[in-house]
Formats: sequence, structure tokens, C-alpha cells
Amino acid sequence: MKKILLFSLLSFNFASSEIISLSPTTSNSSLIDIETNLLTYVNFATKWTSYLYLSEPLPKIKIERDGLVQIYAYGDYVVAQAERNQKSLPAVNAIYDRYNKTIYISDKVDLKNKSLEVTLVHEIVHYLQDINGYTDSLGDQNIACTESEAYDVQQLWQIEFNIDIELLPFVREQSLFSSMKCMGNQFN
Repeated sequence: MKKILLFSLLSFNFASSEIISLSPTTSNSSLIDIETNLLTYVNFATKWTSYLYLSEPLPKIKIERDGLVQIYAYGDYVVAQAERNQKSLPAVNAIYDRYNKTIYISDKVDLKNKSLEVTLVHEIVHYLQDINGYTDSLGDQNIACTESEAYDVQQLWQIEFNIDIELLPFVREQSLFSSMKCMGNQFN
């Protein structure tokens, strides 16, 4: 089974990115369903974290070309090096942009797949970290410190709603690696 990395990084500015329109296989109702469910994800995440949600505007949802989502997550240098060395990077399904308050979803993601819920819960944790000032308190160089908490809440969603249970060991591993990176561990 191909592992898909369900994570994001928050330290990129997407203002210059080109947003594509919905693909022919993507219905407007799918995007509306996602936007409607965002508050459900926010409520779940606030239940399991110390973050407050005081009816701030929810993040926008935009479909973005997959290649750009990967570049936002890894950086153009890492993506280019992987391609040059014929290596595959784990796929990133979505990423939260704190500067534009937007969740970008890869155009390769099936918007009706329940796995997207898992990804969106993870991204909503980053949104809550952002609006509660946690992300700013870390600075861009320590952005990895946000990942462990997002993975932990993501796992709780997976368990509660029985989604992608087979990926839980992989998600836990990513949470631990994120914690180690945050603490400055040199072994990751």
C-alpha cells in the first residue's frame, strides 16, 4: 500500500500561486460540502486542544495543482532534487496557508473520499494554531513544532470515525518525528 503523508507546513507564502478552477470531475457541491463541514472539524479540534474558536472567519478552501501543493510543502529545491534523483516524496493532499487563511487541496484528491476528512481535520488544527497566535510565537524556523499536535488530533478523528485505521502507525510515527524535529533531535 502506498503511504500518503497527511501533513502540512505553514511557512510558505502562497500569494503568487496560480489557483486552478475546479476540475471537470469536481463538482461545486463537493466543495460546498467541504466548506460546510469545516465547522464540524473546528469543533472537534477545539474539543481536543486548548485552542479557542470565537467565530472567526473560517479558512477558504481552494483546489490547487498537485505539483504546486507539493512545492509548497517541501520547497522547490527538495522537489527538484527528488525528481533529479528519481525519488518519490510522500504525497501531500492539502496544506494550510496562514498568510492567506486558505487550505489548498491537491487537484489529485478525490473530494468525496472520507480520507479527505482526516486531512482537513489536520489542516484545521493548523488554522486554530494560527488564529490563536501559536504559529506566530514559533517563527518560521520552528514551524515543525505545529505538526505533532495536528497529527495527534488527526489520529483521534481517525479512531472516532474509523477512517484509514491502517495508517495510524504511520501517522503516529510522523507525530513523533515532528516532535523530535521541534526539540532539535538530529536523528530525523
